[in-house]
Amino acid sequence: MKWNAFFPLVITMALVTSCAMRQEYKSFTGRVVEYGSGKPIPEAKVVLHYFNDLPGLGGGSSPYDTVVTDQDGYFFADGREHSPWELKVYSRDSNYYDARNSSGGQQAGGLYENPVIKLKPYAWLQLVVDWSVFEDKFDYVYLQGCDNCSFQIYGDTILPTIRLLGNHVNGVSMFGHKDGAVIERFQNDSIYCPGFDTTTHVITY
Repeated sequence: MKWNAFFPLVITMALVTSCAMRQEYKSFTGRVVEYGSGKPIPEAKVVLHYFNDLPGLGGGSSPYDTVVTDQDGYFFADGREHSPWELKVYSRDSNYYDARNSSGGQQAGGLYENPVIKLKPYAWLQLVVDWSVFEDKFDYVYLQGCDNCSFQIYGDTILPTIRLLGNHVNGVSMFGHKDGAVIERFQNDSIYCPGFDTTTHVITY
């Protein structure tokens, strides 16, 4: 009888202790900054999600609050109602790779360590190819890379300006084609593109 009386007490104490530990880690302060420069991103919208445990369905992420970063990029995630489980960040002017995209500006799980979320700014790239170097050897050259863009380049091809991730090194691969086959593959060309700027780059293979 003593053991039976003691066992429920242990369970109750464990539950209370567990709840107390979760309560301790519910709220936190986070920050949103620019990738590469570390500059704060003010007025970014941070949507707080909690894990909605649905019996028999496994549960999922549900929004419960929205906060805005201050001038230094800080925000407070209030966990008194729900424990924050996922964050989705939206920049004010849509000029960063954020939660509007498939994976940018999101952080899920492990949100109790005062997270710093780094958003990559957009940049623009104008590629230039000196066709005179290749015209006697190839029918055309094929460029691939730079945020999944691809181009076939002939002598009179004018390349469009590409929007890609800034403060970031972007790689370009080039392939030489002759008579319908790839006859030469060139080493990747690395291009650093500063955010919010247009970089003109001459392919140097």
